[in-house]
Amino acid sequence: MKTLQEEIAEHSVRFDPQVGLIWKKWKGPGYHTRVPDGTHAHPTRDNIFYALGLLDSKMPEYRQRAFQVIDRVLSSQVVDLCNPAWGIWPWLDEEPVEKMNPPDWNWANFIGEALCRILQSHEQELPEELRRRTVAALERAAWSIFRRNVTPGYTNIAVIGSGVTGFAGEYFKNPLLLEYARTLLGKVLAQTLETGGLSEFNSPTYTFVALDGVEAILQVCNDARLREIAERLRGYIWEQLAVHFHPATGQLAGPHSRAYRDDLSAEAANRIADATGGAVMRKAPEPGNETNWEYTGINHLPCPKAQAERFARLTGGAQQIRQRYLKVEPEERSFWATTYLSEEVTLGTVNRECFWAQRRPILAYWVNRTQTPAMLKAAARCDGVDFCSLGVWTEQENAACLFSVGALTDRGAFHIHLDRNAEGSFSFRKLAVRLELAAPDAQLEVCECAGKRSVFVLSSGEYRAVVHPGDGRFRGREVVWESGMDQGRAYVEAVLWNTPELTTVIFDDKLECFVNGALEILPRSEEVEPSGVTMEGDCAVWRKFRLKLHRLGEPYN
Repeated sequence: MKTLQEEIAEHSVRFDPQVGLIWKKWKGPGYHTRVPDGTHAHPTRDNIFYALGLLDSKMPEYRQRAFQVIDRVLSSQVVDLCNPAWGIWPWLDEEPVEKMNPPDWNWANFIGEALCRILQSHEQELPEELRRRTVAALERAAWSIFRRNVTPGYTNIAVIGSGVTGFAGEYFKNPLLLEYARTLLGKVLAQTLETGGLSEFNSPTYTFVALDGVEAILQVCNDARLREIAERLRGYIWEQLAVHFHPATGQLAGPHSRAYRDDLSAEAANRIADATGGAVMRKAPEPGNETNWEYTGINHLPCPKAQAERFARLTGGAQQIRQRYLKVEPEERSFWATTYLSEEVTLGTVNRECFWAQRRPILAYWVNRTQTPAMLKAAARCDGVDFCSLGVWTEQENAACLFSVGALTDRGAFHIHLDRNAEGSFSFRKLAVRLELAAPDAQLEVCECAGKRSVFVLSSGEYRAVVHPGDGRFRGREVVWESGMDQGRAYVEAVLWNTPELTTVIFDDKLECFVNGALEILPRSEEVEPSGVTMEGDCAVWRKFRLKLHRLGEPYN
């Protein structure tokens, strides 16, 4: 693990004295910014925490640089009170807020939390004018958070916002801001306990962001009520991490409501290892992350003893967890996650979800003969790119599930809402639902069955995922099931549409779109039993599973 001084030395080679910020080779998520990937850009969030790190290092040679960085970041905040974006910052110094597509209000939270720690620990070190501007910037950020007033279901932003407004309420002796922080964080806790799970359920990214947020509150805020709520949330988050962690693969079992990658990062794994006293093996830092500034100035707290043991081994044998993580009225539209964990295999599904690139509605891991566990996930692909306007409904028991896919009438293409046009139309050549196995030893087998559809077997190590195809139609055409190998990954696809010419389709409530299938994970020693997925009226049926069909497009919300 790198020391702060080592991290500073590594990142300071990218300090741009002309701009007064560190730069990185930019790679964006595909929304909010128009800056092309590959640009040498200066991210505001990385830089404000870089400045905090410089000050926390107590290295005299870096003090002036820290002041220079803070000054530059503060200068990009929106300060026009009549501007709806008042109080927020751009992602990148070279792209002002007004040029973003669209602006990201979360940056009031992210930059604001760094300002809290700068003022808490280093206020007296700042030159007077810079101190005054830092205080003013924090005040604007806090009121921006107050004015925006996110719902408690936006867990990580609500938690961070509670910390920023809580610290600001104490700092400015403003009872309204402090009471807002207590109220918002209290609502996060109440909703979490009522629904049974964090809204950003089981996220390998945002679970840790929420954990950082409550730890930051405990670090910078003195209010007894706010701290009490934060401590209760901290215990709950560790409990959720513990019951969903799969020790044999070192992964956070699915499903994941928000994820940016298919496995647990070294940063997250090492965070668990440190907090549990070594219950989880540390991972080497991953190549390619050298330009990401990771230091946040949070003094991480240990995992509660009651949960720490669970990270080392699965206790109590094979188990299944079913947990609601988003309550919707009527109740049948609520979101429920099912997670099965055995000693070597885990499978997770959600009862209904869209195929956003950040969702993992069907996700499995298992041990194999290599150091890299097998990973199987489901995704919708539109001309090879993740596609949000298809949704999936599932029913799971243990390591088997039935699924049905349909069209959604209120989602976007790559993003859930940022790239949806007014009529809800999308143009493509190929649209497919893919089940993909990633493993160094991934293999594909197609089992021909007399009088029945072929069964697809995706294998790695001593286990295999068996895909049982079912019926499907899209715009009057039968869905075609195909399989293959793609860059070392074995896959099975339900191809809804595939034509040489570009086709435009409106995803509305008249669009016929559905496809059914089933998945089970079996040991190699267990025989594959071909059993087709059939339809009975408005239901898909497979063995003892029964799932309502969604033949025509319908809204996600």
